Amino acid sequence: MLGPFETVDLAGLDLFATIAEELYPHLADDDAPNEPFDERLAVGQGGVEDRAGFYEYDDPKGATRKRNEGLAALRRALGIEAVAEGDSNS
Repeated sequence: MLGPFETVDLAGLDLFATIAEELYPHLADDDAPNEPFDERLAVGQGGVEDRAGFYEYDDPKGATRKRNEGLAALRRALGIEAVAEGDSNS
């Protein structure tokens, strides 16, 4: 499965930075997230879509496919029925 930094890369550092900015004042002594988000975003490393975030990606679609396969395997192991792609009831 994916670790926390791969998860951030797949979702996008900009999304996690925005969420962290909202949550930090309520959950931490700091007012804002640590610098790694801002540093990477400033140099165009926003995650898989930019081919770099906390990790580098030669094949962004392959990274997304790996995540999807892992989630599908987890769902099968838990006995959760897969949702059809494009199903808006999920």
